[in-house]
Amino acid sequence: MLVGAALGALGLLLLPGSLLGGVHVAAIGASLFLSGAVSTRRVAARFGLSPADQRRWSLAFATLAGLLALLFVVLNWATFEAGEPIAE
Repeated sequence: MLVGAALGALGLLLLPGSLLGGVHVAAIGASLFLSGAVSTRRVAARFGLSPADQRRWSLAFATLAGLLALLFVVLNWATFEAGEPIAE
């Protein structure tokens, strides 16, 4: 949950520089945060989740975070421009 909260805060800090990038990083952080939050007893009691449901939701949010992170890397790699050598 702490890693998710930290990534969410980092995404908010990135918003002035890149709106889409900041939102993307914040979404990764939110997914990780929710993955950890669903695993707690307090959330399970609040929403009436069985242990199997907790594992399923936690894995679903962790998978979403992984897919968003992979998409972030792919999009940044695809938009990265290689510098041209300067002829002297």
